[in-house]
Amino acid sequence: MKHSAVKRMLVLGLVVTMSTPICYSYAETSSTGPTAGADAQESVQSGNPLDHGTSDSATADALEQEKERVRKRIHMIRIWRLTSELNLNENTARDLFPILNAFQERRGQLMAEGRRIERMLAAEIGRETHDERTIQSLLDDYRLNEKRKYELYREESTKLESLLTPKQLAQYILFGQRFNMELQYIFREALSRAVDTGSPSTKVKRFKLMKPTEVETEETPK
Repeated sequence: MKHSAVKRMLVLGLVVTMSTPICYSYAETSSTGPTAGADAQESVQSGNPLDHGTSDSATADALEQEKERVRKRIHMIRIWRLTSELNLNENTARDLFPILNAFQERRGQLMAEGRRIERMLAAEIGRETHDERTIQSLLDDYRLNEKRKYELYREESTKLESLLTPKQLAQYILFGQRFNMELQYIFREALSRAVDTGSPSTKVKRFKLMKPTEVETEETPK
């Protein structure tokens, strides 16, 4: 297995991990069919290889650039899919996406803060002699962080209700979890193929980015 291929899979994994679902608090729904998430896989695999003779600094820079490229690609696909699936008109789309972007940025900050608190809690309780007051303070910070996440979710829901019809809101809710699950599936499939050095080389299936009304058909071998 090529070193660069693994790195590209790791880049996609990092981006998928950090790509917060648009509706992370809603109930999980099942994924259906090949979708736009696969384009992110193809985008990564078709990128410039990261040579394994590169210096650590250059490699880190290259990974960061690749990560940003894939993140932008996923963001573009998400916007396209939402516009199509919710059948948004131009005015609604123009009002909606800046709002979604703002909420996603705030949510990302809260989630990053939550992970920071969790790491500090893990470090503190792992000490041979830990400080109960420090742990209590961190628990208070954690509860406050969770409260802010819920308040943000309520604020987002209220704002969306003023922009979308009930049907569009339902479609938006179902889309959020499904899209992220599709990205996770694409990453797992690509990584599994990349690390499976014991089996013959096989071509990773690439799905076509399709409109919701279209059905992808497999090519029939002659």
